[in-house]
Amino acid sequence: MVNSTSVAAGGNALNQTFPATPPLTPQLFTVVAPRFSLDPADIHSVFPPASSVGTFDQNLAHIVLTKRNLPWERFLSKGDHITPWMALLLFSPDEIIPPASMPPPTSTLTNPSRAGTYNLPDVLNPPTGTLGPSLTTESQDLLNQVTSITVTNSGSGYTSAPTVTSTGGGKDATAVAQIQNGVVVSLTLINGGTGYTSPPEISFNGGGGSGASASTQIVAPWVAHLVSLEGFAKYLVDNPTWGDGINRVRLVFLYSWNFTCLSESGDFRDLMMHLIQGQAEGGAGLLLHLPVTSAEQPAGSPAATVQQALGAGYNALSYETTIGDSTFAWYRGPFATAPRPLFPNIKTYTSAASAMIYDQNNALFDQSYAVAWQTGRLLALSDQSFGTKLLQWRRKGNSVVNLLAGRLNSKNVRALTNTPDISENSSETVAQLRSLLQPDFVSSTFMNHLLTNFSKKTAPRIAQSAAPRSMAEQSAGDVQSGPAAVTPHIEIIKRLYANPAVQQLLIETANGGQQNGTDPTLDYIVAWLAELRLLYGVPFVNLVPDARMLPQESLRFFFVDPNYLEALVAGALSIGIQSSRDSIFQSLMYPSLSTATQQAAQLVRSKLAARANQTVSVQQSTTSPQTPLAGFLLRSSVVSGWPGLEVRVYSDGFCFAAATDNGLASSER
Repeated sequence: MVNSTSVAAGGNALNQTFPATPPLTPQLFTVVAPRFSLDPADIHSVFPPASSVGTFDQNLAHIVLTKRNLPWERFLSKGDHITPWMALLLFSPDEIIPPASMPPPTSTLTNPSRAGTYNLPDVLNPPTGTLGPSLTTESQDLLNQVTSITVTNSGSGYTSAPTVTSTGGGKDATAVAQIQNGVVVSLTLINGGTGYTSPPEISFNGGGGSGASASTQIVAPWVAHLVSLEGFAKYLVDNPTWGDGINRVRLVFLYSWNFTCLSESGDFRDLMMHLIQGQAEGGAGLLLHLPVTSAEQPAGSPAATVQQALGAGYNALSYETTIGDSTFAWYRGPFATAPRPLFPNIKTYTSAASAMIYDQNNALFDQSYAVAWQTGRLLALSDQSFGTKLLQWRRKGNSVVNLLAGRLNSKNVRALTNTPDISENSSETVAQLRSLLQPDFVSSTFMNHLLTNFSKKTAPRIAQSAAPRSMAEQSAGDVQSGPAAVTPHIEIIKRLYANPAVQQLLIETANGGQQNGTDPTLDYIVAWLAELRLLYGVPFVNLVPDARMLPQESLRFFFVDPNYLEALVAGALSIGIQSSRDSIFQSLMYPSLSTATQQAAQLVRSKLAARANQTVSVQQSTTSPQTPLAGFLLRSSVVSGWPGLEVRVYSDGFCFAAATDNGLASSER
C-alpha cells in the first residue's frame, strides 16, 4: 500500500487507501545512470587541453566533470561502494586497435582518438582473444620523434659545417649545421627519426672547430579515454588471472581527446649548469647586453663608440625625428650592466622631450628616459582608478592653499585672532597654520572673542561711554587715507606655495592631516607607483628590446637604473595637470612622494605574500636610498618545467631569493 499526503484542489484530502484486490495493474519503472554514453555537457574541462602541444610529461592528465556525483552514480560491482565505475586511461595511438570496419586514419584530423562505434552486443561479447590490455603499471612515457634541435654553444674555429650526429634510444634523426664567422649559428632538423624514449645527445664532428653543443626535444602523441570499468572488477587487482589467448580489451568509452607531449630539453642539473657553462671567471659574459666582440677597437673610432654603447646595454633602434628624418637612436631599458647613480639636482621631467639626451659628438639621441616617461604616462592613462585618485589628491592640496589664502588675508580673521608669522619655518608656525584649516575655525574664534576680549574689554567701554559725538566731530575723526594697494590673488597663491612652512603643512595635510594620520587616496597612489617602480605592467620589450640579449637557456645579470624608474614615476604623475598651480603642487610634492614609493616598493612582495600590512607615509625621510639594486633574468626550460621553484642564498646578512611563477623568473634582493 502506498500512502499519499497530497490534497486535492479545494483542500479536500485524497483517498490514500488503494484497493488490495484486482483490478491492479503493476507498473514497472527503472532509475538509471549513464552507462554507455555521456552527455558532453557533463564535461567541464580536460587537461592537457584537447589537440594541444606542450611539455606535459610532469603533469597528470585529468578531466573535470560538471556533476560531482557522476562517478558514484553506479557501482563497479555489487557490494563495492568504494571503487569508482569509471577511469581515465592514457594510450599511445599504436596501443588502440581501431575497428576492423574502419580504415586506418589518413591524417591526424581523421578520428584522432581512434575510437570506434560498436553495437552493444559486440561490446558485451567481444571476439575471441579480446579481454585485457597489454599494459603494465610501470609503463613509461614512450616518446617517439625528435621535433627540435637548438644550439646551446656556438663553439669556435669552424671552417666548414661539422657533421651532426645523435646518440641514445632511437635512430635516423639527422640535422645540418650552418656556420658563420667560424661559429655554429643554427641547426636545421632534416629527419626526426623514430623510436626515441628520451632526448638524444648531439655531437659535432669535423669542420675544423670545437666546442659546439646542442639540445634536442622529442614528441609523443597521446589519447585520453574516459572509460567504464563495469564488468572488469575481478581484473582490477595486482595480479589478475587472464584467460588463455586474451591479449586485448574492449571498453566502453564515455569521452576522449588527444594531445601531444613534448619532452623536457634536459634535467634540472644539466639545465642549470649549462647557464654558466663556458663563461670566464667574473661572469662578464653573463651581463645583459647584445653580443659584442671583446677585441679592442681604435680609440675614438665609431667602432669603439658602438662597442662601448652595446657593452653598456644599449640598442640602436630606428627613430623618426619630429621633422620627419629617419635615423636611429640609442635605447636602454631599466637594466644596465653597471651601477648607475641617481642624477644629482635634476628637475623632474615634465615631458618626454625634456627626458631626451643628445650626444653632440655623434649627433645621436639617447631616448631611454623619454621612453620610460612616456611608458609611465601611458600606463597611468590606462588605469582610470589611478587617474581619479591622483586628481582627488591634487584638488585636496589646492583647496588647502585656497583656504589659507582666504583666512590669512581676511581683515575679520586678523581682527579675531593672532595671525601667524609665516616667515618663520618652525613647528609652531606649522601648528598655527594647521589651526587655520579647522572647519569651524571662524565660528569658534568669534565665540571665544565674545567670551574673552569682548566681554572683558569692549563691553565695559560701551557701557561707560560718553554722549555721542557731534556729526562734525565724527567726520573729523573718521578721515582715512587713500586705498591701500591690493596684492593680486595669483601672487598670494604663488607666495604661499613657495613658503617653507606652507610646504610642510601641505606635506602633512596630503598624508591625512595629522602627523600619524593616513590618507586612503594617497595610500592608493603610493602603492600604485610602488608597483610601477617594480616594473609591474611595463611591456617586456621595454625591458629587453632585443631577444639576442637573452637567448634561450641563458642567465643574464643586471643593475637597475634608478633614473629610469624616476622617469617612469614622473610620466605617471604627469597626467591630469591642468594649470600652473597643478605644476607647482606636483614639483613641491614629488620629492617626498618619490621617496615614499621607493620605500613602499620594498613592501610590495611581502604584502602580496600576506607577510606585511604596512603603509608608507610621505612624511618619512626624504633621503633617497643609494644602495644599487641588482637582479637577473632567466630564460630556460627550468621555469616552465619546475613551476613555483624558489631558491634562497644567504651571504653577509643579505637574503637573495629567486622564484619562478606563471612562466616568468624574477629575483629580488
